Amino acid sequence: MQHPDRISKCEEDGLYAHHFGIAANKFIFMACHYLYGRQLEPTPVAIYEVLPDSKTKGKVDELGGLQYLVNLTETKARPVNQKIHTQKVLQAFTRREITRICDETTKLMESDDSNVMNPSELVQTLEKRITDMNVETADKEGLYKIGDDTDEVLAHRAETPEEVPGLKIGWDKVDRITNGGQPGDLIFVAARSKTGKSVTLTNWATKLGIIDKLPILYIDTEMSSRESEDRILANLSGVPHSEIVSSMFM
Repeated sequence: MQHPDRISKCEEDGLYAHHFGIAANKFIFMACHYLYGRQLEPTPVAIYEVLPDSKTKGKVDELGGLQYLVNLTETKARPVNQKIHTQKVLQAFTRREITRICDETTKLMESDDSNVMNPSELVQTLEKRITDMNVETADKEGLYKIGDDTDEVLAHRAETPEEVPGLKIGWDKVDRITNGGQPGDLIFVAARSKTGKSVTLTNWATKLGIIDKLPILYIDTEMSSRESEDRILANLSGVPHSEIVSSMFM
């Protein structure tokens, strides 16, 4: 309330209204967000006036109404400590969620519904709830605000110009179109059966893992390790694959 411009910083740190355990604080946070978005100062009177109905006002009244808002405004708060306070709210939210999941799971295990579920279904039920909570409380440190490091990136690119800035697979046209393999890329190679997908990926693995000496993990669900290695030998040596397999390379 003293530093309304910090509302956006709260959201960058992953804090939203529903994380507050006390309903009044949730509504106050929402009101501050509403006022800040309209470039209005979140004074105690302004916050109380924008509360949407008697129910939300009643929740604030339970804690003291306008006087509670005045006390919050007068409380000394330093922006430098915002992250600490944010983490405490998120920690409390996470603890409440874990408690709720435990209570709901206990009720399910004691109910007749669990009698018709096999062990795998019972475990999956709990896993889904934990996974959903994990997504909700995931660390937001990886968030990136567009434009934060644009100047540095452009300066670095100017010093190290490259026609293909990423990892090259050795096919010039494909490398130019894709700009090479980039950090974070997930590339799917899809085609009909027996059209060369495995050969293509083996060629990529050979280029990246052997020629460029980059550590890679190659998993083949069809060919054995021996078959994959024979293809790589043919690729590197220029000797036909059939001659390597049949020993006619001698």
